[in-house]
Amino acid sequence: MVLLVACVVFSLGKFWLQLKKKPFKHFISHHKVATGSFARLFKIHVDAACKGKSKAWIDCDNLQNLELLFDYVWMSESVVALMSQDLLLRPWCVGELVTAHVKLVPVICVIFPDYVRPEAEFIDNYAERVDIQCLAPLGISDEMVRRCISWMGELPCCVMPARFSHDTLVALAACCAGWTSRLPRSSQADKALEPPVS
Repeated sequence: MVLLVACVVFSLGKFWLQLKKKPFKHFISHHKVATGSFARLFKIHVDAACKGKSKAWIDCDNLQNLELLFDYVWMSESVVALMSQDLLLRPWCVGELVTAHVKLVPVICVIFPDYVRPEAEFIDNYAERVDIQCLAPLGISDEMVRRCISWMGELPCCVMPARFSHDTLVALAACCAGWTSRLPRSSQADKALEPPVS
């Protein structure tokens, strides 16, 4: 009888943990024109680094309804933001990052050579530079966007070299595959975290 109860409790516990597990390991946030091809290649390497146990989410594979875009952010264990020059000028990309900020989804930034960290003036006048009216019906305000962009300056990051090799990509994917247990929450964006070399 005790063995039967133990098996039932174990099964229920395992079922409950499966319910809590998010379906995606990483949500890859990117500007298609600048980093679309890199995002595809990166997804392949992240999936390989995760050994098929979890998946990376990328819009061209997984998005069937734009209204559900931000739901996929909180359905992911983390967000990998491919920080290219125009990422913060794209309303839907910013909406993904705001959703991560509000829903407390961990974010790691992959800084590309053309990315320039936003200054206070850009952040303060964001709504004048970028039309984010499309985000308002989804509950995202200008204030939320400004707080998110400021917050991103405190996030852990990896800096991509101007020229990178296959080994660099593999190392970056491995870093992101297990980053939540290794990276300190207080890392500054100015301090580059080098992907571990295998």
